[in-house]
Amino acid sequence: MEQQLQLPHEDNDVEIATYLHRLCASLTESVVADSTCIAIKVDADARMVPAEIAMSLGLIVTELVINALKHAFIADTDGRITVTYHVGGTELAPGRFR
Repeated sequence: MEQQLQLPHEDNDVEIATYLHRLCASLTESVVADSTCIAIKVDADARMVPAEIAMSLGLIVTELVINALKHAFIADTDGRITVTYHVGGTELAPGRFR
């Protein structure tokens, strides 16, 4: 899981949808027990973001998903977690995330 948080080149841009898909797949493999079927769906804009922002988003998503996996479902039940990332407007600027 820690490898998924690391980005290849921290000074480059990252395609955020791909990054979040890989991160959530890694979280599913690491945290979900074989006896449960919890799906993590990622709905993200396919756009490039600075690596620093991608890393911050990755940490936030990791914490939220792990918390949901640990506390949102009764033991041995199926479930679904949706991670959504969309940017308002046409430019990626600080403070324009929702």
